Amino acid sequence: METKRSYDEEFEPLCRWGKEEHQYILEVHVQGFKKDQLKILFNTSGVLKITGKRPIYDPKFIRFQKTVNVPKDCRTMDIHARISGGILYITMPRKIPKDQPAITTGTAALNGRGRNTARRLGVAIGVAVAVAVGGYLAYKFRRCFQLL
Repeated sequence: METKRSYDEEFEPLCRWGKEEHQYILEVHVQGFKKDQLKILFNTSGVLKITGKRPIYDPKFIRFQKTVNVPKDCRTMDIHARISGGILYITMPRKIPKDQPAITTGTAALNGRGRNTARRLGVAIGVAVAVAVGGYLAYKFRRCFQLL
């Protein structure tokens, strides 16, 4: 026998937009929902659709649906979501304008060619240290054996 689902409650979750220098953050308050009870879909029209459904008690369910327009200056391929403390955080990195250089200092993540450049620089420094230590040891050993 199949149990028919009935939705006891539909609600509109509280949403808050945040804007930082390099990203937008959408906070969706979904207290009581787990990760596997949420769906986030992005379509080619630039609309993000967030849905959630969870049981209250058998056979009653609670659900919501929220659609938001993604900002035009957002890198849609890099949208990321995580849930923590009953809040769904959707991070939308902003496109870097062509006239603005990318950040490459501090602990900022390097992307594209920057990652390869950093890796090559690390290898070059490692080789230089190894050659310097080897040369120093060779000098010390040679000097040590000349005194005997």
